[in-house]
Amino acid sequence: MSMTVIDFDLDAKSTAKAGLKVGRVWVTLVQAAEEWNRLFEQHQVPARFRAAPGAGSRAECLVVFTHGQVVEEIGGLGSRGAHIAKHGFSKVYFDQSIRWKTPGDWRFWREPLLPALLHELGHVLRIAHVKRKDWVMAPRWPAARRIREDEGRHYASEMRRMRNAE
Repeated sequence: MSMTVIDFDLDAKSTAKAGLKVGRVWVTLVQAAEEWNRLFEQHQVPARFRAAPGAGSRAECLVVFTHGQVVEEIGGLGSRGAHIAKHGFSKVYFDQSIRWKTPGDWRFWREPLLPALLHELGHVLRIAHVKRKDWVMAPRWPAARRIREDEGRHYASEMRRMRNAE
């Protein structure tokens, strides 16, 4: 079975425009990708996220910060936070009006970016929402910063099922 490699990048211009430190957001994005890679390795899933700085729209996954209206158009009326343009490889849009928390940010009232990135990267993998509210792929992402063992088994089996169906 061949390895699926998903290149990812961060739109630095939109990140800076959103008032975020590009380096901190990049570190958070890499952390989220590494968490999924840990799951792939642990459960022998032939897939990997790979950092592709500078790839821009050539990357299979591009993280972009934009206006809330764009996020709402993609996710539906009343949507907020982040949404993927389509399941599978695509752009992931984050609402720039939300005050996102990144490593080194001492402001506790901000929305943590890592759980949102973990969740949206799950959609890049074509994983749907789950009913368990404490799992990364819950419709409203929890504060999870790691994928738990039981949910990891579930996501790995979902990915194998999708791959076998192709």
